[in-house]
Amino acid sequence: LNMFGGREYRIDGHYPGGSGNALQAYRLAGIEDCHESTTGKEALEKLRSGLAVFIREGSGAKNLEAVVKGLLAARVSLDNCMFCTDDKHTAEIRREGHISTCVHKAIRLGVPPVQAYRMGSWQTARFYGLRGHGAVAAGFKADIIIMNRLDDAEPSAVIKNGMLITGDDYAAEYDIPVPPALR
Repeated sequence: LNMFGGREYRIDGHYPGGSGNALQAYRLAGIEDCHESTTGKEALEKLRSGLAVFIREGSGAKNLEAVVKGLLAARVSLDNCMFCTDDKHTAEIRREGHISTCVHKAIRLGVPPVQAYRMGSWQTARFYGLRGHGAVAAGFKADIIIMNRLDDAEPSAVIKNGMLITGDDYAAEYDIPVPPALR
């Protein structure tokens, strides 16, 4: 941690089941987030300790439903919550989708649609310091997914780098530069 402390890097954590004084010490050591919460209670304690919570829904660990239900029941702000998949298999991503699947499932569980989309885009960009990314606004770079309904994450069109992407173009590989904040 000393090697990265004080720089423009985030120190990601993995602390399943962490709670109480041990969780506070973990946070004080400089860890800023965790994607290991399996229940709403665990995620709530991590949020209250100052950690950002990545809500995981992968191929192996599927925690989104339990975590979201618990956080909604606690009526806590979801502004420091984001989605991650952590270990989702490529075939599953192609078949079901990626973060869009998390957004759609969260909406079905009761997260307001705008909040769910923010958790899958802008909040993550903000957390990682990707200034100018994650929002459709003046001065922001954005790829845009156009949907027919807010409660359905299935895109009707995609705009990538200012170009409408359709059919086979959608699966094409793109040379995406790595922002300095992630280097």
